[in-house]
Amino acid sequence: MRIPACLALLSMATAISTAQEVRTSSDTLRRLITKEWPSAARSGDVRKYVSFLTEDMVYMPPNQEAFTDKNALSEWLRQAFASAKFDIKIHDPDEIVVADGWAFARYRVDVVATTDSGDKITMNRKYLDIWRQIDGSWKCHRHMWNDSIPPATEKGPTRRQSQRWGLSCLVPTALTRIDRGRLTGIDQL
Repeated sequence: MRIPACLALLSMATAISTAQEVRTSSDTLRRLITKEWPSAARSGDVRKYVSFLTEDMVYMPPNQEAFTDKNALSEWLRQAFASAKFDIKIHDPDEIVVADGWAFARYRVDVVATTDSGDKITMNRKYLDIWRQIDGSWKCHRHMWNDSIPPATEKGPTRRQSQRWGLSCLVPTALTRIDRGRLTGIDQL
């Protein structure tokens, strides 16, 4: 009779411990997503930003090829961070699910990009990340997003949509300049 009771207690203790680990991991991921990672983007710190990614990461900006090489991504980010200053507001994640050293997070972000000339472009984004726990630390393994853009009219995209698309991928080579709030030199939409 003692052995089944001991096994039951051990099983409950394991379940409680697992629930606490999941809660701690969720809290850690929430902090990484809403505070630490965006802080690196706000400051334009490429090295710190990339440190939140796994070595075999896949970084998937909308409407272009995915990055699988941290050096190539770092160069792209340097150009992006040099093209504008970013005011980033992360909404509390809609979902964080943690299991066995893996997690996914779904969240929304409002970004205002301010160029050197003072033009501001607002982007409303939706993100989906896959995180992986490596040696006790959480790293983003897959990072993807898209923009919440109002539907185009029959005449084509609105000026605001064109502005959003221009910086939605943060492709500095595609964005040559902003003239009175209108993007020019966009070679890929």
